[in-house]
Amino acid sequence: MSVSVEAAFVKKLGGRAGIPITALNVYGIVHKASESASRLKSFMPQFYHALYVEKLEMMYFLIEPIIMKAGYLNVSTATDNEITKALKRIM
Repeated sequence: MSVSVEAAFVKKLGGRAGIPITALNVYGIVHKASESASRLKSFMPQFYHALYVEKLEMMYFLIEPIIMKAGYLNVSTATDNEITKALKRIM
């Protein structure tokens, strides 16, 4: 194969090779967001519902590590002191 033909082949192939990689990357992000939203739904249904109403439940994966660091909190049974401690751990 001549150098010019080889360069044209690589250029043509290289431009299309990024599409499947990008698609797989997007799929991975959506899958991670879906799993995170599912965990939120089972552990904190009230918070999940509040995010769902605003169509933000799939964005929870962005803040999940911070929430997990503070620990899940049952808002309906938590005392003011427990809520204050959880907020301090988040910050």
